[in-house]
Amino acid sequence: MKKALQSIANMKDVSIKTMLHQRMPYTEVGRGFELLHASTVTKEDYEFCPREAALQLLSKKEPKKRFISTSLNITFSMGRAIQEYLNNEWLADVMVGDWVCASCGYRKSFSRKPKTKCSCGVDLWRYEEHRILSPYSDIGGGIDGFVAVEDDQKLRVLEVKTMGKDMFKSLSAPMSEHRLRTNLYLRLLDEAGYSDVVNTKVGHVLYIVKGFGVKDTEIVKQKGVKDSAFSPFKEYKVKRDDSVTENLVQSARALKVFRETGKIPCGVCPTGLCSRAQKCSMVKECFSGQYPQQITWKKDGVPLHAGKEVV
Repeated sequence: MKKALQSIANMKDVSIKTMLHQRMPYTEVGRGFELLHASTVTKEDYEFCPREAALQLLSKKEPKKRFISTSLNITFSMGRAIQEYLNNEWLADVMVGDWVCASCGYRKSFSRKPKTKCSCGVDLWRYEEHRILSPYSDIGGGIDGFVAVEDDQKLRVLEVKTMGKDMFKSLSAPMSEHRLRTNLYLRLLDEAGYSDVVNTKVGHVLYIVKGFGVKDTEIVKQKGVKDSAFSPFKEYKVKRDDSVTENLVQSARALKVFRETGKIPCGVCPTGLCSRAQKCSMVKECFSGQYPQQITWKKDGVPLHAGKEVV
């Protein structure tokens, strides 16, 4: 016993917490503009600029790198894990999307979860977001889920967000960026030809708390619900309104025209010293005089730059 205690006393001091902090942070290459994502054009803290995108494609400059701290990594990981449970377990029987065989990689695109084994003999289907692309604007994105519901012959668009308990408790409406992005998804789906099978007039934003939830006496009154009067979910419906996405779509059109013709778009920054320009990955090239401003787009129905070709 004395020897065992002495052995423990002589052990090297270690910290599992430190080991985690050594392993979890990483640096990732930022998202480029080879594909224009809906999340890129709907950012509230950084206005999308077709000129920045065009110049990055012309220069083949690597996008800015992004440092992911341990805390951010675990936040993202928890969000992804909750989303996977929702798609693959909680709503698997009504979820429509791309189902991929975890064994051989065979994909069933835009379908319900297969009820039979894959041809390779394995019954292990995993959900992946179905990706869409608008032929009008070239804006694309992955939809969190399409849900088959009883009261609608068409599928419902589902956008899923996770958040901490304090923010969740005070939430009374969809966050503006999420409302905007859902609106855009509905429009893109219509432009991509999905309106026959998807309800492109209304979408659902579902918030999931990373915790127990809040008291919800109404949920137990709903048909088919046998549960406690608490819920970890808050749901908001977003009615499509193309007027709120029109400016975004028109600016994206400028990038599409650049891809097709090589004509370089104008920018959104008045000078290279404004706050947005200071964050821009292409500010040096933009104001160098090397790249002419050739095309513009309409904002609120008016050409944004006078004397330039309007797309």
